[in-house]
Amino acid sequence: EADTNEAVVVRRLTSALKKILSERAINMSGIDASSNEVRIIRLPKLIVASYGVVSDTPEDDCWGKVGGLIKKYALDQESGFRYFGFGFSDDKGKYGYEMWVMVPEDLKVPEPFIRKEFPGGLFAALPANLSVIGERWDLLQDWIVNSEDFEVDSCPEKMRYCLEECLDYVTFHAKETPDARRQLDLLSPVRRISSGETMNGDCSGKPSSGKAEVMLELEPRRVALPDVTLAGCCFEQKAGALPWKKHVPWYRLAQAIYRTGPDFKARMIMGNYTFTLLCGHYGREEWTDRRTQSSSSRVQPSAQAQPARPFYLAGKEGTVAEVFVAVEISRPFESYPEELLEQVLPARDYLVFAAWIDPEIVTRKKLPSNKLYSAAAEYVAEHNCKVAANFCLEREYRADGQNVDRIELYVPLI
Repeated sequence: EADTNEAVVVRRLTSALKKILSERAINMSGIDASSNEVRIIRLPKLIVASYGVVSDTPEDDCWGKVGGLIKKYALDQESGFRYFGFGFSDDKGKYGYEMWVMVPEDLKVPEPFIRKEFPGGLFAALPANLSVIGERWDLLQDWIVNSEDFEVDSCPEKMRYCLEECLDYVTFHAKETPDARRQLDLLSPVRRISSGETMNGDCSGKPSSGKAEVMLELEPRRVALPDVTLAGCCFEQKAGALPWKKHVPWYRLAQAIYRTGPDFKARMIMGNYTFTLLCGHYGREEWTDRRTQSSSSRVQPSAQAQPARPFYLAGKEGTVAEVFVAVEISRPFESYPEELLEQVLPARDYLVFAAWIDPEIVTRKKLPSNKLYSAAAEYVAEHNCKVAANFCLEREYRADGQNVDRIELYVPLI
Protein backbone atom coordinates (compact mmCIF):
# COMPACT_ATOMS: atom_id res chain seq x y z
CA GLU A 1 0.00 0.00 0.00
CA ALA A 2 2.89 2.36 0.84
CA ASP A 3 4.40 1.70 -2.58
CA THR A 4 1.05 2.40 -4.22
CA ASN A 5 0.66 5.68 -2.34
CA GLU A 6 4.19 6.66 -3.22
CA ALA A 7 3.52 5.97 -6.90
CA VAL A 8 0.44 8.18 -6.79
CA VAL A 9 2.40 10.99 -5.15
CA VAL A 10 5.20 10.72 -7.70
CA ARG A 11 2.71 10.73 -10.55
CA ARG A 12 0.96 13.83 -9.25
CA LEU A 13 4.25 15.63 -8.61
CA THR A 14 5.44 14.78 -12.11
CA SER A 15 2.19 16.06 -13.59
CA ALA A 16 2.41 19.25 -11.53
CA LEU A 17 6.01 19.77 -12.64
CA LYS A 18 4.97 19.48 -16.26
CA LYS A 19 2.40 22.14 -15.63
CA ILE A 20 4.95 24.47 -14.05
CA LEU A 21 7.48 23.98 -16.84
CA SER A 22 4.76 24.33 -19.47
CA GLU A 23 3.88 27.64 -21.01
CA ARG A 24 0.36 26.93 -19.78
CA ALA A 25 1.49 27.77 -16.26
CA ILE A 26 0.98 31.38 -17.33
CA ASN A 27 -2.53 32.62 -16.55
CA MET A 28 -4.11 32.55 -20.01
CA SER A 29 -7.07 34.59 -18.82
CA GLY A 30 -4.70 37.55 -18.86
CA ILE A 31 -3.90 37.18 -22.57
CA ASP A 32 -6.03 39.21 -24.97
CA ALA A 33 -7.51 36.85 -27.59
CA SER A 34 -7.21 39.69 -30.12
CA SER A 35 -3.51 40.26 -29.42
CA ASN A 36 -1.26 40.00 -32.45
CA GLU A 37 1.78 39.13 -30.36
CA VAL A 38 3.12 35.72 -31.31
CA ARG A 39 4.75 33.74 -28.49
CA ILE A 40 7.32 30.98 -28.88
CA ILE A 41 6.57 28.19 -26.41
CA ARG A 42 7.78 24.69 -25.66
CA LEU A 43 5.16 22.03 -25.03
CA PRO A 44 6.23 19.22 -22.68
CA LYS A 45 5.94 15.53 -23.42
CA LEU A 46 2.40 14.38 -22.69
CA ILE A 47 0.39 11.17 -22.49
CA VAL A 48 -2.93 11.71 -24.25
CA ALA A 49 -6.09 9.84 -25.11
CA SER A 50 -6.86 10.45 -28.76
CA TYR A 51 -10.12 10.24 -30.67
CA GLY A 52 -10.64 11.21 -34.33
CA VAL A 53 -13.59 11.06 -36.69
CA VAL A 54 -14.52 11.95 -40.26
CA SER A 55 -18.10 13.18 -40.57
CA ASP A 56 -20.22 16.19 -41.46
CA THR A 57 -19.72 17.54 -37.93
CA PRO A 58 -16.41 16.05 -36.76
CA GLU A 59 -15.69 18.64 -34.04
CA ASP A 60 -19.05 18.04 -32.36
CA ASP A 61 -18.76 14.26 -32.76
CA CYS A 62 -15.28 14.28 -31.23
CA TRP A 63 -16.40 16.33 -28.27
CA GLY A 64 -19.31 13.97 -27.67
CA LYS A 65 -16.75 11.26 -26.92
CA VAL A 66 -13.98 13.31 -25.32
CA GLY A 67 -16.33 15.21 -23.03
CA GLY A 68 -17.62 11.92 -21.69
CA LEU A 69 -14.09 10.65 -21.04
CA ILE A 70 -13.14 13.81 -19.14
CA LYS A 71 -16.23 13.54 -16.95
CA LYS A 72 -15.93 9.79 -16.30
CA TYR A 73 -12.33 9.98 -15.07
CA ALA A 74 -12.42 13.57 -13.71
CA LEU A 75 -9.49 14.36 -15.96
CA ASP A 76 -10.01 18.08 -15.56
CA GLN A 77 -9.17 17.69 -11.88
CA GLU A 78 -5.72 16.31 -12.70
CA SER A 79 -2.75 18.64 -12.35
CA GLY A 80 -1.61 19.98 -15.71
CA PHE A 81 -4.84 19.05 -17.53
CA ARG A 82 -4.69 20.00 -21.23
CA TYR A 83 -6.94 19.48 -24.21
CA PHE A 84 -6.05 19.88 -27.92
CA GLY A 85 -7.60 19.36 -31.33
CA PHE A 86 -6.66 19.58 -35.01
CA GLY A 87 -8.28 19.10 -38.41
CA PHE A 88 -7.15 16.61 -41.04
CA SER A 89 -8.20 15.06 -44.35
CA ASP A 90 -8.54 11.32 -44.80
CA ASP A 91 -7.27 9.38 -47.83
CA LYS A 92 -10.54 10.14 -49.65
CA GLY A 93 -10.18 13.87 -49.11
CA LYS A 94 -12.92 14.14 -46.48
CA TYR A 95 -12.51 16.49 -43.56
CA GLY A 96 -12.06 15.11 -40.08
CA TYR A 97 -11.05 16.26 -36.62
CA GLU A 98 -8.99 14.66 -33.87
CA MET A 99 -8.91 15.57 -30.19
CA TRP A 100 -6.33 14.82 -27.52
CA VAL A 101 -6.93 15.01 -23.80
CA MET A 102 -4.09 14.62 -21.31
CA VAL A 103 -4.39 11.53 -19.12
CA PRO A 104 -2.38 10.10 -16.18
CA GLU A 105 0.43 7.79 -17.23
CA ASP A 106 -1.11 4.85 -15.36
CA LEU A 107 -4.60 5.24 -16.83
CA LYS A 108 -5.69 2.36 -19.06
CA VAL A 109 -7.20 4.26 -21.96
CA PRO A 110 -10.57 2.71 -22.91
CA GLU A 111 -11.75 2.06 -26.45
CA PRO A 112 -12.46 3.73 -28.84
CA PHE A 113 -9.71 6.07 -27.61
CA ILE A 114 -6.06 5.51 -28.50
CA ARG A 115 -3.24 6.15 -26.05
CA LYS A 116 -0.53 8.29 -27.61
CA GLU A 117 2.73 9.77 -26.38
CA PHE A 118 3.05 13.33 -27.64
CA PRO A 119 6.77 14.27 -27.79
CA GLY A 120 6.20 18.00 -27.24
CA GLY A 121 8.46 20.53 -28.86
CA LEU A 122 8.68 24.12 -30.03
CA PHE A 123 5.55 25.96 -31.24
CA ALA A 124 4.58 29.47 -32.31
CA ALA A 125 1.40 30.44 -30.43
CA LEU A 126 -1.31 33.02 -31.03
CA PRO A 127 -4.56 33.44 -29.07
CA ALA A 128 -7.85 33.43 -30.97
CA ASN A 129 -11.57 33.05 -30.60
CA LEU A 130 -13.80 30.91 -32.76
CA SER A 131 -15.37 33.82 -34.66
CA VAL A 132 -12.04 34.81 -36.27
CA ILE A 133 -10.10 31.55 -36.20
CA GLY A 134 -9.40 31.51 -39.96
CA GLU A 135 -7.95 35.02 -39.94
CA ARG A 136 -5.87 34.25 -36.85
CA TRP A 137 -4.38 31.12 -38.44
CA ASP A 138 -3.43 33.24 -41.47
CA LEU A 139 -1.83 35.83 -39.22
CA LEU A 140 0.20 33.18 -37.39
CA GLN A 141 1.41 31.53 -40.59
CA ASP A 142 2.35 34.92 -42.08
CA TRP A 143 4.38 35.69 -38.96
CA ILE A 144 6.32 32.44 -39.33
CA VAL A 145 6.94 33.03 -43.04
CA ASN A 146 8.33 36.49 -42.33
CA SER A 147 10.40 35.40 -39.33
CA GLU A 148 14.18 35.50 -39.59
CA ASP A 149 14.56 33.08 -36.69
CA PHE A 150 11.90 30.38 -37.12
CA GLU A 151 10.38 28.25 -39.86
CA VAL A 152 7.48 25.81 -40.06
CA ASP A 153 8.25 22.31 -38.77
CA SER A 154 5.13 20.31 -39.59
CA CYS A 155 5.56 16.54 -39.55
CA PRO A 156 2.47 14.35 -38.94
CA GLU A 157 4.67 11.27 -38.57
CA LYS A 158 6.14 12.86 -35.44
CA MET A 159 2.85 14.34 -34.21
CA ARG A 160 3.98 17.81 -35.30
CA TYR A 161 0.52 19.13 -36.14
CA CYS A 162 -0.99 22.61 -36.13
CA LEU A 163 -2.90 22.35 -32.87
CA GLU A 164 -5.81 24.21 -31.33
CA GLU A 165 -5.70 24.19 -27.55
CA CYS A 166 -8.93 24.85 -25.69
CA LEU A 167 -8.23 27.22 -22.81
CA ASP A 168 -11.52 26.79 -20.91
CA TYR A 169 -13.39 23.75 -22.18
CA VAL A 170 -16.43 24.31 -19.95
CA THR A 171 -17.10 27.79 -21.34
CA PHE A 172 -16.06 26.80 -24.85
CA HIS A 173 -18.60 23.98 -25.13
CA ALA A 174 -21.47 25.68 -23.28
CA LYS A 175 -24.37 26.17 -25.72
CA GLU A 176 -24.98 29.74 -24.61
CA THR A 177 -21.37 30.85 -25.23
CA PRO A 178 -21.06 33.04 -28.36
CA ASP A 179 -18.24 32.23 -30.78
CA ALA A 180 -16.44 35.46 -29.82
CA ARG A 181 -15.98 34.07 -26.28
CA ARG A 182 -14.87 30.58 -27.28
CA GLN A 183 -11.14 30.97 -26.76
CA LEU A 184 -8.37 28.87 -28.25
CA ASP A 185 -4.61 29.03 -28.47
CA LEU A 186 -3.39 28.34 -32.01
CA LEU A 187 -0.12 26.39 -32.03
CA SER A 188 2.02 25.93 -35.13
CA PRO A 189 5.12 23.69 -34.92
CA VAL A 190 8.34 25.60 -35.63
CA ARG A 191 12.08 25.19 -35.40
CA ARG A 192 14.95 27.66 -35.14
CA ILE A 193 16.55 28.31 -38.49
CA SER A 194 20.02 28.95 -37.08
CA SER A 195 20.28 25.78 -35.04
CA GLY A 196 18.08 23.45 -37.06
CA GLU A 197 16.35 22.54 -33.79
CA THR A 198 13.49 20.10 -34.32
CA MET A 199 12.36 16.74 -33.06
CA ASN A 200 15.38 14.78 -34.42
CA GLY A 201 15.33 16.69 -37.72
CA ASP A 202 12.44 17.18 -40.14
CA CYS A 203 10.27 14.41 -41.59
CA SER A 204 13.20 13.22 -43.66
CA GLY A 205 15.39 13.06 -40.55
CA LYS A 206 17.63 15.87 -41.81
CA PRO A 207 18.33 19.03 -39.83
CA SER A 208 17.22 22.40 -41.16
CA SER A 209 19.68 24.03 -43.53
CA GLY A 210 17.97 27.43 -43.46
CA LYS A 211 15.25 29.04 -45.55
CA ALA A 212 13.71 26.84 -48.21
CA GLU A 213 14.52 28.08 -51.72
CA VAL A 214 11.63 29.59 -53.68
CA MET A 215 11.83 29.63 -57.46
CA LEU A 216 10.36 32.61 -59.33
CA GLU A 217 9.26 32.98 -62.94
CA LEU A 218 9.06 36.77 -63.31
CA GLU A 219 9.35 36.88 -67.10
CA PRO A 220 5.77 35.96 -68.01
CA ARG A 221 4.44 33.35 -70.37
CA ARG A 222 1.43 34.13 -72.55
CA VAL A 223 -1.21 31.46 -71.92
CA ALA A 224 -4.59 30.97 -73.57
CA LEU A 225 -7.16 29.43 -71.22
CA PRO A 226 -10.29 27.84 -72.74
CA ASP A 227 -13.72 28.16 -71.13
CA VAL A 228 -13.40 26.75 -67.61
CA THR A 229 -16.40 25.61 -65.55
CA LEU A 230 -15.84 26.35 -61.88
CA ALA A 231 -17.65 25.51 -58.64
CA GLY A 232 -16.75 27.67 -55.71
CA CYS A 233 -17.58 30.20 -53.00
CA CYS A 234 -17.41 34.00 -52.81
CA PHE A 235 -15.77 35.60 -49.79
CA GLU A 236 -15.86 39.32 -49.11
CA GLN A 237 -12.62 40.85 -47.90
CA LYS A 238 -12.01 43.31 -45.10
CA ALA A 239 -11.36 46.93 -46.02
CA GLY A 240 -7.78 47.46 -47.11
CA ALA A 241 -7.10 43.81 -48.02
CA LEU A 242 -4.16 43.63 -50.41
CA PRO A 243 -4.14 40.99 -53.19
CA TRP A 244 -1.31 39.04 -51.55
CA LYS A 245 -2.84 39.34 -48.08
CA LYS A 246 -6.38 38.32 -48.89
CA HIS A 247 -8.15 35.91 -46.55
CA VAL A 248 -9.35 32.64 -48.09
CA PRO A 249 -11.07 30.15 -45.74
CA TRP A 250 -10.29 27.10 -47.85
CA TYR A 251 -11.93 24.81 -45.32
CA ARG A 252 -15.31 26.40 -46.10
CA LEU A 253 -14.91 25.61 -49.80
CA ALA A 254 -13.96 22.03 -48.91
CA GLN A 255 -16.94 21.63 -46.57
CA ALA A 256 -19.32 22.95 -49.24
CA ILE A 257 -17.94 20.51 -51.81
CA TYR A 258 -18.25 17.56 -49.40
CA ARG A 259 -21.98 18.27 -49.14
CA THR A 260 -22.60 18.06 -52.90
CA GLY A 261 -22.81 14.28 -53.03
CA PRO A 262 -20.79 11.09 -52.53
CA ASP A 263 -19.06 11.19 -55.93
CA PHE A 264 -17.83 14.78 -55.75
CA LYS A 265 -14.25 13.74 -56.50
CA ALA A 266 -15.27 12.13 -59.80
CA ARG A 267 -16.78 15.44 -60.94
CA MET A 268 -13.71 17.57 -60.18
CA ILE A 269 -10.73 18.05 -62.49
CA MET A 270 -7.58 17.84 -60.37
CA GLY A 271 -9.29 18.96 -57.20
CA ASN A 272 -5.96 19.81 -55.50
CA TYR A 273 -5.48 22.62 -58.03
CA THR A 274 -7.69 25.61 -57.30
CA PHE A 275 -8.68 28.93 -58.88
CA THR A 276 -8.94 32.27 -57.05
CA LEU A 277 -10.51 35.19 -58.90
CA LEU A 278 -9.86 38.56 -57.25
CA CYS A 279 -12.11 41.57 -57.77
CA GLY A 280 -11.16 45.16 -56.90
CA HIS A 281 -13.51 47.60 -55.21
CA TYR A 282 -14.37 49.58 -58.30
CA GLY A 283 -15.25 46.38 -60.18
CA ARG A 284 -17.34 44.91 -57.38
CA GLU A 285 -20.82 45.94 -58.59
CA GLU A 286 -20.29 44.43 -62.02
CA TRP A 287 -18.88 41.27 -60.43
CA THR A 288 -21.78 40.62 -58.06
CA ASP A 289 -24.44 41.38 -60.65
CA ARG A 290 -23.11 38.57 -62.81
CA ARG A 291 -23.39 35.87 -60.16
CA THR A 292 -26.33 33.45 -60.01
CA GLN A 293 -26.97 30.28 -58.07
CA SER A 294 -29.53 28.77 -60.40
CA SER A 295 -27.26 28.11 -63.37
CA SER A 296 -23.83 28.62 -64.79
CA SER A 297 -22.89 32.24 -65.40
CA ARG A 298 -20.01 34.36 -66.54
CA VAL A 299 -18.09 35.34 -63.45
CA GLN A 300 -15.56 37.39 -65.37
CA PRO A 301 -16.32 41.15 -65.48
CA SER A 302 -16.43 42.68 -68.95
CA ALA A 303 -12.91 43.18 -70.18
CA GLN A 304 -13.05 46.89 -70.98
CA ALA A 305 -9.95 49.01 -70.65
CA GLN A 306 -10.36 51.42 -67.73
CA PRO A 307 -8.48 54.64 -67.07
CA ALA A 308 -7.72 53.62 -63.51
CA ARG A 309 -4.62 51.56 -62.86
CA PRO A 310 -5.59 47.91 -62.24
CA PHE A 311 -6.08 47.40 -58.50
CA TYR A 312 -3.86 44.31 -58.56
CA LEU A 313 -0.97 46.29 -60.09
CA ALA A 314 -1.30 49.29 -57.76
CA GLY A 315 0.93 48.01 -54.97
CA LYS A 316 -0.30 48.87 -51.50
CA GLU A 317 -2.86 51.26 -52.99
CA GLY A 318 -4.84 48.46 -54.65
CA THR A 319 -7.28 46.52 -52.51
CA VAL A 320 -9.51 43.48 -52.97
CA ALA A 321 -13.28 43.62 -52.51
CA GLU A 322 -14.01 39.91 -52.75
CA VAL A 323 -12.62 36.65 -54.06
CA PHE A 324 -14.21 33.69 -55.78
CA VAL A 325 -12.32 30.49 -54.85
CA ALA A 326 -13.15 27.37 -56.79
CA VAL A 327 -12.27 24.03 -58.31
CA GLU A 328 -12.67 23.08 -61.95
CA ILE A 329 -15.43 20.56 -62.65
CA SER A 330 -16.15 18.31 -65.63
CA ARG A 331 -19.88 18.09 -64.91
CA PRO A 332 -22.24 19.62 -62.33
CA PHE A 333 -22.36 18.30 -58.78
CA GLU A 334 -25.44 16.35 -57.70
CA SER A 335 -26.56 19.19 -55.44
CA TYR A 336 -25.36 22.64 -54.49
CA PRO A 337 -25.29 23.95 -50.92
CA GLU A 338 -26.43 27.56 -50.67
CA GLU A 339 -22.92 29.02 -50.59
CA LEU A 340 -21.58 27.01 -53.56
CA LEU A 341 -21.88 28.55 -57.03
CA GLU A 342 -21.25 27.05 -60.45
CA GLN A 343 -19.86 29.57 -62.91
CA VAL A 344 -17.96 29.78 -66.18
CA LEU A 345 -14.67 31.57 -66.69
CA PRO A 346 -14.65 32.50 -70.41
CA ALA A 347 -11.74 31.78 -72.71
CA ARG A 348 -9.04 34.45 -72.63
CA ASP A 349 -5.32 35.14 -72.98
CA TYR A 350 -3.24 35.88 -69.89
CA LEU A 351 0.26 36.83 -68.86
CA VAL A 352 1.36 34.25 -66.29
CA PHE A 353 3.90 34.81 -63.50
CA ALA A 354 4.81 31.96 -61.13
CA ALA A 355 6.43 31.03 -57.83
CA TRP A 356 7.09 27.49 -56.71
CA ILE A 357 9.00 25.36 -54.24
CA ASP A 358 10.05 21.73 -53.94
CA PRO A 359 6.90 19.87 -52.74
CA GLU A 360 9.11 17.85 -50.38
CA ILE A 361 9.84 20.93 -48.26
CA VAL A 362 6.72 22.99 -48.92
CA THR A 363 5.56 22.91 -45.28
CA ARG A 364 8.52 25.09 -44.31
CA LYS A 365 7.65 28.05 -46.55
CA LYS A 366 4.70 30.14 -47.71
CA LEU A 367 5.13 31.28 -51.30
CA PRO A 368 5.61 35.07 -51.67
CA SER A 369 2.86 36.01 -54.11
CA ASN A 370 3.58 39.72 -53.49
CA LYS A 371 6.68 39.35 -55.68
CA LEU A 372 4.50 38.15 -58.55
CA TYR A 373 2.29 41.23 -58.31
CA SER A 374 5.34 43.51 -58.23
CA ALA A 375 6.82 41.81 -61.28
CA ALA A 376 3.50 42.02 -63.12
CA ALA A 377 3.19 45.75 -62.42
CA GLU A 378 6.70 46.39 -63.78
CA TYR A 379 6.20 44.24 -66.87
CA VAL A 380 2.80 45.71 -67.82
CA ALA A 381 4.09 49.27 -67.41
CA GLU A 382 7.33 48.61 -69.33
CA HIS A 383 5.59 46.87 -72.25
CA ASN A 384 2.45 49.03 -72.25
CA CYS A 385 0.23 45.93 -72.07
CA LYS A 386 -3.52 46.34 -72.29
CA VAL A 387 -5.05 44.45 -69.39
CA ALA A 388 -8.43 44.16 -67.71
CA ALA A 389 -8.39 46.46 -64.70
CA ASN A 390 -11.08 45.01 -62.49
CA PHE A 391 -10.04 41.37 -61.91
CA CYS A 392 -7.14 38.96 -61.96
CA LEU A 393 -6.71 35.25 -61.38
CA GLU A 394 -4.49 33.10 -59.18
CA ARG A 395 -4.07 29.34 -59.49
CA GLU A 396 -2.80 27.24 -56.58
CA TYR A 397 -1.20 23.80 -56.90
CA ARG A 398 -0.84 21.25 -54.09
CA ALA A 399 1.19 18.13 -54.87
CA ASP A 400 0.48 16.73 -51.40
CA GLY A 401 -3.19 17.71 -51.51
CA GLN A 402 -2.78 20.21 -48.68
CA ASN A 403 0.12 22.66 -48.92
CA VAL A 404 0.47 25.09 -51.83
CA ASP A 405 3.78 24.42 -53.62
CA ARG A 406 3.09 26.53 -56.72
CA ILE A 407 1.21 29.79 -57.30
CA GLU A 408 0.54 31.32 -60.70
CA LEU A 409 -0.69 34.89 -61.20
CA TYR A 410 -2.77 35.32 -64.36
CA VAL A 411 -3.00 38.90 -65.65
CA PRO A 412 -5.98 39.13 -68.11
CA LEU A 413 -5.18 40.66 -71.49
CA ILE A 414 -7.66 42.60 -73.62
